[in-house]
This record gives sequence, C-alpha cells and structure tokens, in this order.
Amino acid sequence: MEGEEPEMMQEEDPMMMGEENSMGDKSLGSSTSFASDKTRFYLKKDQFGETVGEPPSYDCCFVASLYILAITAGLLQGYQVGIIAGLELFVADEYKDLKQDIGSHERELFVAIFSLGAAFGSLFSGEISDKIGRKWIILLGDALVGAGFLIIVFGKKIGVGFVGRCISGVGSGFLSFVIPVYLGEVGPQKWTKLSQSIFGFSSGIGMIGGLDLAIPFRHHWKLLFKLGLIPVVAQVLFTCFMPESHMYYINNGNDEEALKVLKNSMDEGDAEKELSILKYERQFFFGDGVTFAKKWGDLFSTYSKPFFISIGMSTFAQLIGISAFLYYGSDIFEQAGNDLEGIQEREESSDILDNFVVGTYVFGNIISAIIIPLTGRKWILTVGLPTIFVSLLGLSYTMHEANYGDQNDSDKLDQEEYKHTDRAAFLFFLMLYVLAASIGFSGAVSGITSEIIPNYLLGTAVSLSSFTGWITNFIINLFFLDFLDDPQGKWYVFLILAFNVVLAYLFVTLCVPETINKTIKENLIQIIGPEYKKQQVKMRKEYNIKFVNVKNERIQAEIDSRKDTYLALNSI
Repeated sequence: MEGEEPEMMQEEDPMMMGEENSMGDKSLGSSTSFASDKTRFYLKKDQFGETVGEPPSYDCCFVASLYILAITAGLLQGYQVGIIAGLELFVADEYKDLKQDIGSHERELFVAIFSLGAAFGSLFSGEISDKIGRKWIILLGDALVGAGFLIIVFGKKIGVGFVGRCISGVGSGFLSFVIPVYLGEVGPQKWTKLSQSIFGFSSGIGMIGGLDLAIPFRHHWKLLFKLGLIPVVAQVLFTCFMPESHMYYINNGNDEEALKVLKNSMDEGDAEKELSILKYERQFFFGDGVTFAKKWGDLFSTYSKPFFISIGMSTFAQLIGISAFLYYGSDIFEQAGNDLEGIQEREESSDILDNFVVGTYVFGNIISAIIIPLTGRKWILTVGLPTIFVSLLGLSYTMHEANYGDQNDSDKLDQEEYKHTDRAAFLFFLMLYVLAASIGFSGAVSGITSEIIPNYLLGTAVSLSSFTGWITNFIINLFFLDFLDDPQGKWYVFLILAFNVVLAYLFVTLCVPETINKTIKENLIQIIGPEYKKQQVKMRKEYNIKFVNVKNERIQAEIDSRKDTYLALNSI
C-alpha cells in the first residue's frame, strides 16, 4: 500500500509468507512461485462502526468451469490406470498378426514404462510451467497423452506400444503436478478443497470405469485408447477457455493480466489489494539470488531433513506395493485361482474380481480424506502399516495354500475344498491390504510435503519427491509379474513387500513427526531442532528479507482478527 511506512516487528520465518498452519488452504505453488492465501477477507466498517469482513464474490461460470476441468482431469488420470488393470493380461492379443514373442516381461514393461515417463514429466513440470504458464503445461500434457494413445493405437509392434506408453506417461507426469496447482491457484479458496475432492473422486470413477470397459474389449483393447481420447479432447477444449493462473502472470511481471484473473474469484477492490500483497511478496522470491540451483542447494542443505522425510514417504508409498496391486490385480487373482461361477474364461473372471481391488482403493482414499484431519497423519500411518504387514503375511500364506496346500490328501474333492477355503481367505486379506494401504499410507503421504517444506521450495520438493515415487513405482511394476509367474515367487513376493512395510514403519516411527494442526515453522523446528534458528538468521541475511508491520488500523485489525502472525508479512 503506497504511503504506508512499515516498521520492524517480531522475527518470523521469511520463507513462509502467507502460511497459516499445516491444515490451511493454499496452492502447492510451483518451483518458483509462492502461495497466496485468498481466504483473507478485507475488513470494512458496518453501520455501527464495527470492523467486519466481507467474503469475496465469485464468477459462477468460472467456478463451474473449474469443476468441469477437475472432473475431466480426474477421469483421464483414473481411466489410464483402470484400462491397464483390465487389459494387461491380454496385451499380446493386439500384436498377434506379427507373431511377436510377448511374455510376462513384455507385459511388465508395457505397464511399467508409463511410470518412467511420468517420473521425468513430474521432475520438470514445475520449472516448465513457470516458463510457459500453467495453462500451456496442461495443454502440453494433454497433447502428449493424446499422442501416446495414438501411437499405441496405430503401432503394429509391441516396441512402438512401449514408446506410446512412455510418451503418455510424460504427459500424465505434467498433468498430475500442474492440475492440483492450477485448481488451487485460480479457484476461489472457499471452493479449493471441493474442486480437489472432485478431482480425486473423478479419478476413482475413471479407474472403475476404465477397468469395466476393459472387460468386454479385452481382446481388442486398442479401442480403449481411442475412447481415452474423449476426455483428452474435452480437457483441451475446456482449458482453452480457462484463464492463465494469476500466479504465473505475477511471477512474470504481468500485473494487469493477474488482476483480471483475480477478479474472477473476488471483488474488484479485494483483487487490487491481493495484487498489492502478491507484488510485495514477489520481491523476495525472484531475482538473481533465487535461482533453480539455489533452491536445490537449500533443499539439500538447510532443509535436508524435511526433504529426506518427503522423499522417504514418497518412496515407501510405492515400496509397500499398492501400485502393483492396482495394475496386476487380475494376475494376482488368476495366480491364486480365484474365479466366479458361470464365467468360463478365467482371465475374464479375474478382471471382474479386480473391481474389488479398485473399488476398495477408491473407498479407502475417501475415508482417508475424512479421518486424517481428525486423527493426524502419523497416527493413521502407525495403525495402518501393522495392518498392511499382517495382511501381507496372510496373503503369502493363503497364496501358498491355494496353490500347494493339502497335496498329500488323496481325495481330490477334499483337496479342492481346502484350496477353495484358502482362496476365500486370500480375497479377505487382499481387501484388507488394499483398504489399509489406501487409508493408512496413500492418503497420509499425499499432503505431508506441503506441511514440512517452505513455500518457495514447495514446487521443487514436490517435483523431486514425485520423481522418486514414480521411479520406485517403475521398478516395482517392472519385476512384480516375474515373481508372480514363478512357482515359489508367487507367495514369497508378499513376504518381500511385508519386509518393506517393516522398514516403512521404522521410518515413520523414527523420522516422521505429526504435522496436522501445526504451522510449517513448528514442524520445521521439531524436525531440524535448535539449528533451525541459526539457519533462519543466515537465510534472512542471504535473501535480504526485512520483517515488517504496518501502522494502518484496517490492516492491523485484520491481522488481529485472524490471529495470524504470518499475515503481518502479507499485509503491506
């Protein structure tokens, strides 16, 4: 605000401007952006002279467009998982004409190479979106996904299919990073959680729909990729009519366009105030001193401990094997001998049973989103991981017995009845595993990075942790079928995963703090310890950040009413 002189105030962490607490609503930000808290309602006087807050007005068509984008993006993300879960048993069916040798290893690579592409897509998505804009990175991601689908459809060799899967993976890596960022940045903060919940729910619907579509088209599965172009084209069309993120405009000095976007989610006066605040914050996060290399250096030095936690959680989320269960659920059922009465083709029966896996996973993620704010992430993890461990031991035992149990019994009928009982128990342990993993780990991991990493590093940290997670996903899915196809490997693969769960439990117990309902600063002090204060002083000098307060009564009233010490830094 021009004409208002700041004065020095109490010391706070310079890198966490705009932060409320670990449950606060904010954008993820990108690798060079900072988050804005649009929940601050600018205060005015009522007829009695009392200071009151007025919520901003919203452009209803704009909000509806965000919901449509969230739906199409979620459907596309889930659809890609669902169709692979349904068709991976039948990959060879579309390559019969050239008499190619397609075994379990080729099927594994067809599934896993998507994750390799997504790893590199997520690694560079933050920096690219800063250069060309959030909107354009969404369009680029859609273009790559669509191109990958077309390469798969028209390719005659399995090697071409690998290329298509990798390219669509790169596009999905872009989208998985930028869509939540975009929804959080441009949408009214009042509706951010709802739009992101719609994104998650639509992803679940896409998974189930893709799997069920794969059942009738399993022998001609290339049609599924043709159908996948529908949400791709729909997302492109909707994105073309959406505005660019105001954060991109502000980051690149185009304040006039940023103001236009802000007016979609708040009154004109509030939009101008918000722009002033963001322009003030911008001076601390842009310039020659805040380079890409500098932020990497900060992550691996000053914030190495919280960054290690972020990387570890992302890695263990994959090492416990949940992605392999989603992709190879049909194979798991087939190896255990589970089938349905009246279904002659065992592979079809396995695909139908896979609905239990996917449906349970979606249900578990919904439950996780509800209970984590109440219980905290660490409590969920410390309860969920032992449950996952027990269920994996049960899966190992019942898989062995379903294949080799009671072999000394000369009565074949008794032998089959024994195996049937073990297959029923196997199904129980499988559902228990998926439910515990989706509630106790997948859901708990998703938001922890934003609760322990400062804003200006958040995009970079998310990109790197996502990269690590996707690479681990690639390795797990590249070898999982080899174990399932081995006579002994089909049951001891679950013991290997159980060992990973033990490591995950030790990591959570020893390294991960409870982060819910705490500020990022509080979490950092707990993680880094006494050294944090010294590092904080060093970084203030390095970034030349001054701490300010204002004498303006209206802004001070806003600060006092919110009881938000960080807001003082934002209200200049």
